[in-house]
Amino acid sequence: MVTTSFPSYEGDPSGHFILAEAEALAASGAVVTVIAPGGGGCEAEARHDRGRPHLRVERIGGGALFGWPGVMTRAAERPTRLLELPTWLLRARQAIAASGADELVAHWVFPSVWPVTAGHPFPADAVEGVSHGSDVHLLVRLLPALRHALVRAVLGRVGRWRFVSEALLAELTSALDADTARAVARVAVVQAPAVELPDVDPAARRLRASVTEEALYVVAARLVPGKGVADCLAWAARTAPVDVPTRVVVLGDGPERHELGEQARLLSSASANLRIDLLGTRGRPEALAWIAAADALLHASREEGLSTVLREAAHYGTPVVMVS
Repeated sequence: MVTTSFPSYEGDPSGHFILAEAEALAASGAVVTVIAPGGGGCEAEARHDRGRPHLRVERIGGGALFGWPGVMTRAAERPTRLLELPTWLLRARQAIAASGADELVAHWVFPSVWPVTAGHPFPADAVEGVSHGSDVHLLVRLLPALRHALVRAVLGRVGRWRFVSEALLAELTSALDADTARAVARVAVVQAPAVELPDVDPAARRLRASVTEEALYVVAARLVPGKGVADCLAWAARTAPVDVPTRVVVLGDGPERHELGEQARLLSSASANLRIDLLGTRGRPEALAWIAAADALLHASREEGLSTVLREAAHYGTPVVMVS
């Protein structure tokens, strides 16, 4: 399994669904090697799936580029991080060759399918590419000639192309010519990623008891423009009853942190009954506990074909307010 996102510590929200998938494969009896960013390069660590040592993680560097809150955001913040990409690609190719694997699952087809597997002797019918929102959005924004060339490059390397939602598959095929769209459809499958959702009720009760306000809203997202966090804060300020103390907790980090902090300060100062706290990135168990404790989750992002946080809210029975 090759991925550009994978947890680097217990409770890390980055790529938690990749870990859940790898653990499920290991539990089924497969011997799984995950090739992931992090470490100083080519460092192996053993993970145990509930006592079964079938899961191994090989860290091949690139942690400054591949990590929360995403490659595009991290590269925009510091373009020199892109210098790590060639070394990461080379190490990924070498790790695949050395793994002796029978099958390859590549999350984020760019770069995990192309260019990592370009020219690699691994048979295409044993390769599954997995597209999440970010690589589909990237493809549709490219010039048509480049978009079609990259899609055909992926088609030449995979026997199966998995999309995490119907919406993402439709978004890509609608941006392709008829022949290429049909070629994608022939190898495409739609399957939501695995999500492990632990029991967080005790922690959720403690968090709710610590909140003195009557209403608690939670926003959980990367602090980037496409997530619409500013719209969520504006909605809370606009709709919160003047006689009901209301608290908004924002979980996540990103380049909009300063601007959102200033917006939160201004909105809170304009209303005696509104408090907004930007808590930054929290470990996954704590983030899930906040979601479970909330009276509602505020969500404004329209970028994802499948939103993990909406699945999490549904699991814990937390209502969702879709902010427009």
